[in-house]
Amino acid sequence: MKMVDDWLQAFTHESGHAVMAAIQSVRCHGVFLRKSPLKATALVPPLPQPSEQTNGHRLFLAAGSAAETIILGKAYLPGSKEDRRIFGNPQGATFDEKITEAQPILLKQKPRIERLASRLYDMYKNAGGDFSGFRSQLADLGDEGVKDHWVLLDEEELKEELKDVGKS
Repeated sequence: MKMVDDWLQAFTHESGHAVMAAIQSVRCHGVFLRKSPLKATALVPPLPQPSEQTNGHRLFLAAGSAAETIILGKAYLPGSKEDRRIFGNPQGATFDEKITEAQPILLKQKPRIERLASRLYDMYKNAGGDFSGFRSQLADLGDEGVKDHWVLLDEEELKEELKDVGKS
């Protein structure tokens, strides 16, 4: 596998989450940069406990790794640590099985994932490490508490970007 910029990898991962959220009707507040520690994230309301998650929730959690595999050839295992933690160990499903299930769904959306990841990456690069031009927003992350984020794409902008997901 060729070397990939960590941020391109992260934005590909988050784009997979965002696209799958649109497909599975999981509410996504947008794509953000968490301020501390600096991290890209597709924010959704806190998900249910593993035993109460729907198939859509599980596909959403696996979609970041599935997108990385489709677009970049391989998923970065540490990048899915939090997704795997939230996924838990539900009976009858494994995280890796959900990645495999998510791949053909996202493969149909490959150009859209690439465009979204590229847009986010360009926004990040163009900021040159100074994110003061981005809007700031507090986000409630459930058990993780409330954290500060910079807005890359808010919920409405993301909906506009993904308005015809599933129709192509």
